[in-house]
Amino acid sequence: MKKRFSLRALLSLCVAVAMCIALAIPGFAVDATSSATKTESSNSLFAGGSGTKADPYEISTVGQLLAINTDLGGNYELVNDIDFSGIDAWLPIGYYSIDIEAMLSGSEEVPAALAFHGTFDGNGYTLKNLEIVSANIMAGAVFGFTGGDAYLHDVNLENISTTSGLCAGSLVGWASGNTVIENVKANNVKARAITMVGGLCGSSNGNVTVKNATVTNGSATAGVSLLDGALELAESYGQAGGIIGGGDCTSFENCKVKNFRVTDKIARNDGFGGLSGCANEAKYIKNCSVENVTIKAKAGAVASIGGLTGFTGTEAGIKKAAKRTVVSGCTVKNVKIVVSDEAERVGGLIGGGTYRSDEQSQPFAFLIQNCKVENVTIKTHGKYVGAVLGYQPKNSAVKSTTVKNVTLNGKAFTKKVGASIKAVPYTELTTFGMSMSL
Repeated sequence: MKKRFSLRALLSLCVAVAMCIALAIPGFAVDATSSATKTESSNSLFAGGSGTKADPYEISTVGQLLAINTDLGGNYELVNDIDFSGIDAWLPIGYYSIDIEAMLSGSEEVPAALAFHGTFDGNGYTLKNLEIVSANIMAGAVFGFTGGDAYLHDVNLENISTTSGLCAGSLVGWASGNTVIENVKANNVKARAITMVGGLCGSSNGNVTVKNATVTNGSATAGVSLLDGALELAESYGQAGGIIGGGDCTSFENCKVKNFRVTDKIARNDGFGGLSGCANEAKYIKNCSVENVTIKAKAGAVASIGGLTGFTGTEAGIKKAAKRTVVSGCTVKNVKIVVSDEAERVGGLIGGGTYRSDEQSQPFAFLIQNCKVENVTIKTHGKYVGAVLGYQPKNSAVKSTTVKNVTLNGKAFTKKVGASIKAVPYTELTTFGMSMSL
């Protein structure tokens, strides 16, 4: 399922993004022609290597890291830590080519030639001390966009701060295609944006996999007014989380979030969680943990908030149980969820199933099994609140999941499911959209 924004409302912002990219650092604009013709002439830009899988380009400086933009399909490896101290500006690796007509039709995708679609091996080294501040860049992070069969692995991030218009993260702003992010550790990372904000990745869609990723000591803040207040936000999709803000068709395995804060600044947002704001159309979320995390959304009406993820599920799962998102072996511990009294679908583990009435007939389906919810504090007088699950859609289930020491407004709370589709029709659920004005 494609991620859909209210595209006409975003058009002005995206045009500004396109202008920013067009005027970006000279010499690093990517030609959409085949990267294979650039290998020989690009050797001098790197510390060594030829860009093949057997002989990747070697990167030892900030300039060489930025030079990845000359060959977005190449193979790269770090040969030492990269310290960005003193760097005043950063052009993310991989960028978005905007097709206005495609945007308006809702079919716009990230072209593989413009997204990073090679391999990046961190070799256990660290990218550190980088501050990215630009409201005009869509997808702010070290890597702006990834697509194709991009593979980013074995890299650490330290002291990365990102403020972006849309899709803010530390490693990747927007991951698409068959991107795999594996064996990554991020510490002291902060991301702020209007929508789609994550400690590691802002947004994802396609067939993305995040495996063995750990995020500690950081924050993700959605609903931030940017452009010095010239951009007024009426409402937004929100979606913020410790690993990924808006996860579409993305699966998670062995991911951990610890000592993290997820915050929403504006009303009529949805999708907030310790691991991800959402995990829409995910095949699975397995063996993941969230610990010592605070999730706060007090601005007004909000929906789908969970200790692990705000919402998840698959459309196919509504009709066939075998195709549901499977959430298994996950743990939420020492988590505080503080949301407004207008909140809806709040769970210690998951808020509910993906649901936007303009795109589908009812919330998507999922299975929760063998999970643990422990020492969770929930503060709200909102609707459909459960120690495990806020709202249970059709063909969804909670099995073999334990609850220990969960409180709601200061009182012991053992009700696992806030409401089910049998008791509350999905037509009574609140849905949100997004609009902005310049």
